[in-house]
Amino acid sequence: GKRNMFKYKGPKGVKIGCVLDDEMSKEGLKLQTDIAITTPKYLTKLMEDGDVDPSKLRVVVYDEADLGLEQTSTDNLKLLFDGGDAKKREFSRISYLVGATVTESLGNLAVRDEILPKGKSYIVTATRFAPLAADDVDAATIAGEDEEDVTGG
Repeated sequence: GKRNMFKYKGPKGVKIGCVLDDEMSKEGLKLQTDIAITTPKYLTKLMEDGDVDPSKLRVVVYDEADLGLEQTSTDNLKLLFDGGDAKKREFSRISYLVGATVTESLGNLAVRDEILPKGKSYIVTATRFAPLAADDVDAATIAGEDEEDVTGG
């Protein structure tokens, strides 16, 4: 028969839960889940229903981050990435922004605006893996107007 990647159980002892459509969102993540896969559309519901507790997350990988950051409210992004009160967080956390078109400037802006935690956030693309920093980020950099002149002129 045809295999379904979302039914893969992973290594023994690791529980993977997935919510990608309305039908799945009605059920939520019924059991304790070690790895949760979802979209920005359902992330808020999973947090509100208690299926995803940001204070217990150890790693957040935000794939297609440029689009996802636009589709998720600032409050929910701060809750997801910052986990609310850092003193209540059960584990240290590391965050990755992943995507073919996500820019380092966008990630640095998210760090500057305290959506992503400083010193624990990284950008990952096909050609780059780097820590994000909040230094000298402005709208011109994000728009690409502040690019270095490589022609020497």
